[in-house]
Amino acid sequence: MGNSVTNLMDSLSRKASNHKILMLGMPAVGKTTILYQLNSEDPNTEFLSDVQLKNIVYKNLTFTIFDIFYFNSQRRIWQTVRKNQNALIYVFDVNDDVRFYEAKEIFHSLLKETELKEIPVLIFLNKIDGYLGNVDELIQRIDLEALKGRKWMIQPTNALKNKGIMEGLEWLIKTLQNLD
Repeated sequence: MGNSVTNLMDSLSRKASNHKILMLGMPAVGKTTILYQLNSEDPNTEFLSDVQLKNIVYKNLTFTIFDIFYFNSQRRIWQTVRKNQNALIYVFDVNDDVRFYEAKEIFHSLLKETELKEIPVLIFLNKIDGYLGNVDELIQRIDLEALKGRKWMIQPTNALKNKGIMEGLEWLIKTLQNLD
């Protein structure tokens, strides 16, 4: 499995040349696990910091993960991180009903940020294997009206099992290439 992911990432990164992709979401939704899967690293890592900023460079493709516990309390850091991004990946934990509304509100506030207004958006619905509800209703809860006029895609994923990640990234890379 690791070799197929590595081969696909080789192919994608050759085509993507220096695109910066910002990945955001609530704590413990699977952002770091997704990045570790892309680098064939152990995804079973736990971070306990309020702010986690990590760049993973895979050949010419840079993934920037910005994970923050209290979004509004870290505005100073956010001013730097959001600049010059080519795409946004937002990760929802579909099984976290308690924080889903807050995650949605943060997502919608991000879409209004000037630096992020024009860029494509990939939404990972993570931990989908354990979700017992209706996926169409879940998508309606996200309220995609705010995405009108921009390129976007929703991709169900299970980061621990490395399911759905590459499909989403393939779409994102193709979308970025078409914008170049």
